[in-house]
Amino acid sequence: MGVIRPYKPMKASLVHLSKFHDPDYLSLLQSGPPPSLSPKESLDLLDSYNLVDDCELPPTPSGLKVLWNYVTSVAGASIHAASLLTPYGSTPKRDSAGRPVRDVRVALNWGGGRHHARLDGAGGFCYVNDAVLAAQYMRRKFGKVLYLDIDIHHADGVEEAFRGSWRVVTVSLHKFHQGFFPGTGEAGVGSGGAELNIPLPDGVTDADFKPFYESVFDTVFTINETHCRGGAFKAVVLAVGADGLHGDPVVGRDGWSLSTHGLAGAVAHTARRCREMKVPLLVLGGGGYDDVNATRAFGICTVAACEGVKPGVLSRLPPGAPEGEYFHRYGPTFSLHTSPTERGTYGGTDVGRGRRRVEGGMEDARGVLGGWKRIVEGKVDGGFRYDEEGGGEEGNEDGEMSKDGMSVNGELGKDTKPRAQDTSDDGGDNDDYDDADENPNAALSASSNTDKDAE
Repeated sequence: MGVIRPYKPMKASLVHLSKFHDPDYLSLLQSGPPPSLSPKESLDLLDSYNLVDDCELPPTPSGLKVLWNYVTSVAGASIHAASLLTPYGSTPKRDSAGRPVRDVRVALNWGGGRHHARLDGAGGFCYVNDAVLAAQYMRRKFGKVLYLDIDIHHADGVEEAFRGSWRVVTVSLHKFHQGFFPGTGEAGVGSGGAELNIPLPDGVTDADFKPFYESVFDTVFTINETHCRGGAFKAVVLAVGADGLHGDPVVGRDGWSLSTHGLAGAVAHTARRCREMKVPLLVLGGGGYDDVNATRAFGICTVAACEGVKPGVLSRLPPGAPEGEYFHRYGPTFSLHTSPTERGTYGGTDVGRGRRRVEGGMEDARGVLGGWKRIVEGKVDGGFRYDEEGGGEEGNEDGEMSKDGMSVNGELGKDTKPRAQDTSDDGGDNDDYDDADENPNAALSASSNTDKDAE
């Protein structure tokens, strides 16, 4: 019996999208500017919602229809994938025919991870933020959520949505440099530890990335349980971008130098640790602009995620690319994985100098993680009061984060940006996602009949 079960994605409704996004913004996405506006007024309106350039709004009704189908499909698949997940130790569900429904420990939507979209605006090819919507859903269904992001671009939209909230703790590993999109994510800790941004150096390879990611995951998970309000994490969301692979054509030669081995290693570690700690895992996609290498990465990482239900499956992957209609696209190596690179060999820099830059950047990254640990251990609630009974927080005027980044020393300013409305009641709005067998239309899941290995 196989572990992977594919589903047809279910579309999100306007009600689902409104759980986070501004109604006026959604109306503009769906219908375009009012016809009564002049061309200049229409352009000004679109610009105010950042629906220009890389997130241009189609000018025709048919184009708007295609776009709306796309955004509802992306968001719907991520929410539905989250709804398929079942808590460890739960009573097995039964479908309408009385048949047992298998427990789902890991669910994936590689079309998701649109982490740049904001409450009232688009950005970075992202029109709606499915990652926020899925994390909201999981917070209501399971409890406290850890959101991790290893796309090379900062997860600015997700961080902004949950800023100051201990219900969804956000951790982003990314590239931060002047002129590099989105221009946010400076190294540091926000809201007393509820946000953690760790930039990694240009040219970072698997040899540094994989052990550091494992250290970040293990440290955040362990320290949170013993020092942070709200208790242990009850669910994990991991967004994986393929744009950190060596030679990504959009990021350019000054990006990261990862291979598919490094990305898969991070996903496998997350899946194994979630299995050990008995928390469900949702895996989302991200950027990746070499289509063949992105296909490699997401395919291999699908198997890596199955380590959460069937340990050892990743090691059994064949070395060669799958044969079939697109086999020729994997040339000239025709290998399944991309090749690891040597530390320091990027951007035309000599190896010795490049290696020293990577080593220095990783030392800085370890310092940021150590700073987060000290802040959380020394200041339990980070300036926020956690309502144990209601499961919510109230902001302290001295404890909210400034718009221009975060500080390792925890000295934070004030932010007046609206946050995600993570209400405690489910309201029934997501009921159409709550039964996977009644609505067999979600992304992809890895499941087992019991807490033991799947057959």
